[in-house]
Amino acid sequence: MLADVLHKVAALDQGDDHPYHPRPSLASPETADDPGRCIRQLVYYRTGEPAAPLPGRAVLVFDDGHWHEELTADWITKTAQQLHSRQLGVDVPLPQPIGIPYTCSVCQQSIARDRLHGHIDGLITDLLAVTRLLELKAINHFSYQEALEGRPPIDYLTQSCVYLSGLQRLKPAIREGLLLIKNKNTAAYLEFRFAYDPGADRCQLIELVASDGTFLPLDRALDGLVGSALGKFARVEEYAAAHTLPPRPYRADHWRCAYCRWTRSCWGAYAAEVARRDPAVPLDPCLAPLLAQYAQAAAAKTEAEATTKRLRPRILGALEATNARVGIADGYQARVDIQQRTTLDTTLLPPAVRHAAEVKKPVEVLHVESRSRPPHLMPTQASLPAESGLARVAASTSP
Repeated sequence: MLADVLHKVAALDQGDDHPYHPRPSLASPETADDPGRCIRQLVYYRTGEPAAPLPGRAVLVFDDGHWHEELTADWITKTAQQLHSRQLGVDVPLPQPIGIPYTCSVCQQSIARDRLHGHIDGLITDLLAVTRLLELKAINHFSYQEALEGRPPIDYLTQSCVYLSGLQRLKPAIREGLLLIKNKNTAAYLEFRFAYDPGADRCQLIELVASDGTFLPLDRALDGLVGSALGKFARVEEYAAAHTLPPRPYRADHWRCAYCRWTRSCWGAYAAEVARRDPAVPLDPCLAPLLAQYAQAAAAKTEAEATTKRLRPRILGALEATNARVGIADGYQARVDIQQRTTLDTTLLPPAVRHAAEVKKPVEVLHVESRSRPPHLMPTQASLPAESGLARVAASTSP
């Protein structure tokens, strides 16, 4: 009655999209390990490229997060600490005008292009009369576990630093913030206490405290978070003004692309894009070790798959002939289990329904092969400098 309709109702209740403008909730730095929020996605957003509607489940996920944050704020008011200044507006001057002027939907102020405007979740004053910025978030269990290990969600931390930077222009004595995070699955809490120096663009993580008793001193500095995020906003404007798109920071099979509302715009014509490329181009010679490792790994995978395909029926036949579910031979054990897998027979569906359900996505198939040297002369990972970026990439490359 309800379970099969709620997502559909949510999908119809999205309301109009908010027009693009740089704001703290979109602040996402680029680091050596993570490009962060996709800049190409932001360019599509900035230029008004039509976006696919959010699935109903995604609408509910965002709505859940909002209400979890509201519930957390309500519980804080029942403690001895004072939560105040909720939705206080703050501004951060920008190094250059970006975006377009707009009117803030919260405070109805006209926001010029030379400032980054946002509203904080609130300020928290403890029993020693120390006041800090409070930023509330609710995340899933897996992200929570990563945070519990001392790895803060960088985008949320950057957003908090933007707020603290703007807040210090109003209340210079406030130097620290709390990023309070709720596990939406278990109602567990953790908080990162941090300080931010806008002049140095340095976020100093101080400690992690969690509701399970975890206390972890951090004493770790993260430099350039806000500057990197503002730089991304500026590059979005440059691409939009030039009517060009930045390179894709992620491949089509990345989870960010799977959930992106502009996936069709970004990847829809990718096959034709690849077809227009030059047929053969010399690459940087330092890539040769990576190509060699990939070719060797792909060949080993192909050989392994062929071997298991050849031996599988013989082993299963031997188990069946001896009426054994588990067979043992000279220290090795073979076991057969039966699993039920559900498949969809599309031939039973009406053609119109089958066509409507089809989703085509580009799949990049990479082929790497030797053009000259025999395999035993190929460079291996050991020939890569231990500290080089290529060595790190090679270690994580799979066929």
